[in-house]
Amino acid sequence: PESFVRLRMRPGTHTFTAAWSEGTTELAVNGAAGEVRVVELVGSVWAWGSTYRLEHGDVAEGRHRVAQLRLVADVQ
Repeated sequence: PESFVRLRMRPGTHTFTAAWSEGTTELAVNGAAGEVRVVELVGSVWAWGSTYRLEHGDVAEGRHRVAQLRLVADVQ
């Protein structure tokens, strides 16, 4: 919860996949050189199961939320 990963990727289309014991979800993300893209993992967990999805997030909102978190490590 309330964690993030920052990746530096080559320009182009990349497919992100999240897998858990009950399923998987994928999202294709297309980015240009120098562009910042936000992908969010949204989920719900109940006593009888869980469901997750990846979705495109808002860059301004993502920056605001990340600024409030403690940085543990950064890309090298």
